[in-house]
Amino acid sequence: MDGPICLALIDADASCQREVARRFFGELRILNGAEERTDSHLRGVDVVAIYGDAVDLAFVEHCLGVGKRVFLSAAAFGPETIEPWLAKRWKTAEYSLTIGNPIAALPSRQCIYQQFEQGKLGDVGLIRIHRWGSDPALPIGESFSLPRSLHYELDQVLRYFDRPPQRLYATPYPEDRGMMLHLVWQEGAMAQIDYIRQLPTEQTYASFSVIGSRGAAYGDDHPNAQLLIGEQAFARIDAEVTSPAAHMLLSYLAERKTPSFASTRATVQSTAGQPKQRSTLWSWYQSEVLARMTRQSIEQHLCFELPCET
Repeated sequence: MDGPICLALIDADASCQREVARRFFGELRILNGAEERTDSHLRGVDVVAIYGDAVDLAFVEHCLGVGKRVFLSAAAFGPETIEPWLAKRWKTAEYSLTIGNPIAALPSRQCIYQQFEQGKLGDVGLIRIHRWGSDPALPIGESFSLPRSLHYELDQVLRYFDRPPQRLYATPYPEDRGMMLHLVWQEGAMAQIDYIRQLPTEQTYASFSVIGSRGAAYGDDHPNAQLLIGEQAFARIDAEVTSPAAHMLLSYLAERKTPSFASTRATVQSTAGQPKQRSTLWSWYQSEVLARMTRQSIEQHLCFELPCET
């Protein structure tokens, strides 16, 4: 997109509004309430960023229909709302709609994913995620419900593999302490996501590690340091994020300033061996499907075999 971007920021909290206003160089329109979601308020807008906790999918469809690019915060919807809609829309809206994943936008996660995209990690063999004490409202059993961050983590994992896993198995820990999710891919690669409701120290710990054929990477949420091991090993310190909600939007807008503005997709290989692009909507839709299967695996004590994607 040539020239400054005009951004409409809808139902964002005060800290997100302040951070975007401070760091965004373009025209910013802050719209709150249904009365401001009109064509007159959206005239000249390039990107519509939608926050809040109850997305109006009819409004999203309207924005897409009049040619706007839509950035939708993942916190704005529930899985029962978004999965049926994405099942129909992830292909047709793949280049005009982006779902913002606050975990994927963390500096540590961005650093590691950049190394992967640049080929420095090679083919991924193992992803290990710990979330200990970071999701205290994680009921298991008859009142079982998944933590929302599981959807975020699944979306991020799928971006590394670009295809669904072959097997999925989830198991709760005794005494409702948490759960473990195990995903296996056809070539033997795997991912494990480990949730603990509460640590004895009442502190929290979240980490993300990747082992690839050419290198490995690790990041956590304590000193915000990332360790990268390949042909050379080094540690990197990134600045703290004051508003994750704003940071994921600003990261998206920064990518849009490049010549690849039209691309909101991850690279995969076509059947002819030529690179093609996969929409990040695909990974989000698949994460919703896998989250639902995770719940079924825990409730039914089953390991699921997933059909191979064609």
